[in-house]
Amino acid sequence: MPVWCPRCGRVDVSLCRPCAARLRCATARPFAAEAFAPGLPVDPPLAVTAAGVYRAGGIDVVLLALKDHGRTDLTAHVAAALARAVTTAAARAGAGVRDRPLVLVPVPTTLRARWRRGYHPVGLLLRSALHRGLLPPGTALLPCLAVRWGPAPWSKVRWGAGGGAHRGAGRRARARGLAGSMRLRSRGRRGVCLPVAALVLVVDDVLTTGATLAEARRALNTAGMPVHGAAVVAAVPPPGSVTGNRPAGENQVPLN
Repeated sequence: MPVWCPRCGRVDVSLCRPCAARLRCATARPFAAEAFAPGLPVDPPLAVTAAGVYRAGGIDVVLLALKDHGRTDLTAHVAAALARAVTTAAARAGAGVRDRPLVLVPVPTTLRARWRRGYHPVGLLLRSALHRGLLPPGTALLPCLAVRWGPAPWSKVRWGAGGGAHRGAGRRARARGLAGSMRLRSRGRRGVCLPVAALVLVVDDVLTTGATLAEARRALNTAGMPVHGAAVVAAVPPPGSVTGNRPAGENQVPLN
């Protein structure tokens, strides 16, 4: 089956070398992305680490090709970026990952989306990163969350085409729609056995309002699983910000 670079259109290559280099550069220094998402919980706060800024370095184009156009051949490129965000998020969460087992919980997708794609993008990325040894030793994947039956609660949200007031209303509607939408999978309702002193991170592909991560943490906390942070491939800048800019100063969390 023919392939082409989703960013520049060069044929016979999944992601050409120049575009792959731009993607690596855009995701080389994961950063604290809490300022990008007003819907994140604040009591207690949830620390979110993003590998890059959405639309910078072609991150958006590559992610959309992977998620919505079946381009699983791009998995390795995106998985490497996500692995950098996960490693930095674990370091931000407290004690070094050498001392605490790391447990990654992917944000679930709806059954409809899974049937349409044939795969779960976040799970695919994490399995690739784990298989290639890009995650800290001893890292475990725990896909224990599911979306409750029914239409995706966020699918009914309509973003206004106008200014910040409309978008602000859309963000609030998204948060309300997501509340209570996730649960522990049926086989995990009797309890999930975690390693002693496990460091639990929620993982998603894109951070927008923060409502999805907030709901994932709520569902896990309800099941007795404390969440220590989150990691995403990319963060979408809030309305009115300069696209491509990261938070300045103290919000920078470079990858060591």
